[in-house]
Amino acid sequence: MKFRTITGLLSLLIVGSCSQQTSKSEPQTKKILSQNIKTKGGLLIEKGGNRGTEYIDSLGNDYSFRYVPIFITNDSTIRISVQLAFEKEYDYSVDYGDGKFKVIPLPKEWGHNGTTDSMFDKMFEELPTYMNNPVIDQTIEPGEKITLGIGTLMIKPREVSININAPFAHTEEGFLSNCEWQMNEDPLSNPEIALGLELVINETCTIIPCGQISYPEH
Repeated sequence: MKFRTITGLLSLLIVGSCSQQTSKSEPQTKKILSQNIKTKGGLLIEKGGNRGTEYIDSLGNDYSFRYVPIFITNDSTIRISVQLAFEKEYDYSVDYGDGKFKVIPLPKEWGHNGTTDSMFDKMFEELPTYMNNPVIDQTIEPGEKITLGIGTLMIKPREVSININAPFAHTEEGFLSNCEWQMNEDPLSNPEIALGLELVINETCTIIPCGQISYPEH
């Protein structure tokens, strides 16, 4: 089936605007308001509330670690593959001085509530895997709902706040035009649909590439 046929049949609703551990603290959850955006793609993507903790790696680097749960439902009749993918590091804008921060995908455990201490120990032990290779691939069956997460890591101390909004399918021109774009602002007519992620750094809106949606059977 050609891409234009798929996008004509499917619709995407996105709610909500992507060393070893040696020290951690319990995450704190904060509810925030959501925004509804309609576009195309065959998925429903929902973002949970911001959560935060700290992370100290095996080299002694002390990070401020914030993350959000991401819930993705395939509301189409075909299988859809979702890839969350990020660069290893990002530069702050000139307004916030030198330095870099990380954006990473997280497995389903980071989206659950009521996690035990032993589960957190295992989750933090696996965190460097996603810091070194910030990519997660998932294939979602029709009607299936999956849970993932997206997190940011900043070496302390930083007088910078980074808020994560939900990933969006980049299919419309002029979307979030008031933001600084670090990906192509014009949608590409490929069989894959590019995913973008809105980060609010203090009061500055930045768009970064976040992966892609594809259709393995078409």
